[in-house]
Amino acid sequence: MSYSDEDESLQYNSSGSNHNNDAATVILMGRRRSGKSSILEAVFHKMKPWESVYIESTAKPEVLNVASLININLMELPGQIDYVDPEYDNSQMFRQTGAIIYVIDAQDEYYGAVRNLIRVVEKAYMENPNIRVEVLVHKIDGLSEEFRDDTVRDIKDRTSEMLYDGGLESFAGIDFYQTSIYDQSIYEVLSKIISRLIPELPSLEHLLDNFVQHSAIEKAFICDLKSKLYFVTDSSPLDSKIYEVCAELIDLSIDLDSLLGGNHDDDSSSLEGSITEGAITDGESTPKQKRLRCVSKLSSGIKLYLHEVLKDLCLIAFIRDDGIGADDSATLAVLDYNAAIFRKGLERIFHDRL
Repeated sequence: MSYSDEDESLQYNSSGSNHNNDAATVILMGRRRSGKSSILEAVFHKMKPWESVYIESTAKPEVLNVASLININLMELPGQIDYVDPEYDNSQMFRQTGAIIYVIDAQDEYYGAVRNLIRVVEKAYMENPNIRVEVLVHKIDGLSEEFRDDTVRDIKDRTSEMLYDGGLESFAGIDFYQTSIYDQSIYEVLSKIISRLIPELPSLEHLLDNFVQHSAIEKAFICDLKSKLYFVTDSSPLDSKIYEVCAELIDLSIDLDSLLGGNHDDDSSSLEGSITEGAITDGESTPKQKRLRCVSKLSSGIKLYLHEVLKDLCLIAFIRDDGIGADDSATLAVLDYNAAIFRKGLERIFHDRL
């Protein structure tokens, strides 16, 4: 299987009107120049972070359709328009929304942004009591470590006070995150937000827990091969560093696949001491339906295993040195076997979408 810039791991369609009515809706809101567009461009269109300074402000609502384990409409609303103004009929919009991502520029004056956030929460909660509001304290990379925590704490305190003053103290569906497009934080946060919208999440977590247990590994993810977002992880605590290393493996795997032309032999080839790369098949696949597979051993002894289980979705396993030996062919056979069983479990869960 070969990957190129034209391949779409998620089906991305951007427009002002291309809205899939069967998909969950996530609204991206925030004041002008808060970083909404750069988030979407960096994560879903692979724009380099430093290129985001050239993005023009969004002038009208834009919808990004994401189709994978869950179909999502990511709707970006222009920051210069007040969508909670009474003149706008926004009741239907909030009723059909699963989550609101509200972006606050941590490097700018944010008191006005917090006040607008409260107005958004008030209106959204009135129309949809089950809606979640996810606040991204964004561009946090420009602040010192100490000042980052102070800024987030101040924003949370101001938000709590205003919610209380507005009689909304019972609204508990709000979380705060520190994010930046210059590191892995924005990927991790978007992964958490999207995964909460997957109805089959408990079944998928159970499936991953079984894979982890029977493969003697430490951590596992289901990731998209282009955006590097993880849709599901097992129930063990998440270490951001582990996810970061696993996300880097995706880039490495795709780069190697492109270098090798995507036409691998069924037996994996090896680059001494660092990488084993190849394509695998299963009993139900034809020779042309090869799936991406990569095994990497880091200098620290950590081993990583990547196996494409469905089109453009991969299973990634993180293995400590004191675990199984990922460089052993018998162990790899066990991992491949368990990954094939995992894939069949996915197919049973999502049989109506495949």
